[in-house]
Amino acid sequence: MYLPNLPGKSAHLKMAPEHRVPTLISEASPPPGAIESAVLVLLFPQKRDNPPVEAWEQVLLEWDVLLIERTVYDGVHSGEIAFPGGKREKGDKDLIETACREANEELALKYEHVTVFGQMTPLYVPPSNHLIYPVLACACWEHELIPHPHEVQSYKKIPLHHFNPENSMPCTIDIGKGKTVKAPAYIYEGYSIWGATAMILSELYQLVLDAKLITSFIRP
Repeated sequence: MYLPNLPGKSAHLKMAPEHRVPTLISEASPPPGAIESAVLVLLFPQKRDNPPVEAWEQVLLEWDVLLIERTVYDGVHSGEIAFPGGKREKGDKDLIETACREANEELALKYEHVTVFGQMTPLYVPPSNHLIYPVLACACWEHELIPHPHEVQSYKKIPLHHFNPENSMPCTIDIGKGKTVKAPAYIYEGYSIWGATAMILSELYQLVLDAKLITSFIRP
């Protein structure tokens, strides 16, 4: 279930690494054999008492987004700031189940604790050959998150308003083995958020500005 009228590539380009821009513009579809994966873009609402209709957008911008810091390992996404998520497994009935299963494995987040809105625009990540399907959801209530010691170093809940692309900074990112890439990044309390995660956050921010994320769940 995709959300309607997604900004997609136009939002992704605002936060794309410098070297990725030309290929992203020309890319009509992911290459054959791309590995399906899913991430959970999880929002935590800020409590408001009966906000007026015209305040919906502002209320949404005050919601928090969950991000994790991955552990250091021998892989292309070692130590990166990301959404909970991973590769689709044979037993997953769909990509929503993939995202929720991974969030449970990484943070002990239970499926019944979230309300799923739908899927955002898929994004191909060349270094890992993964096609990422972002699944947008909202936490139904506050509950304890328990990071898996082998997968998650830390996590933060960051206000959505922080992810205006105009707040990003040009950065030179060390990707290991003596290599660097230039990319816009969001900086927040020690987290440097760039690449696919930043591109997905750019689309989420645009969704709110375009008032595409209005559902009965958040109506006053």
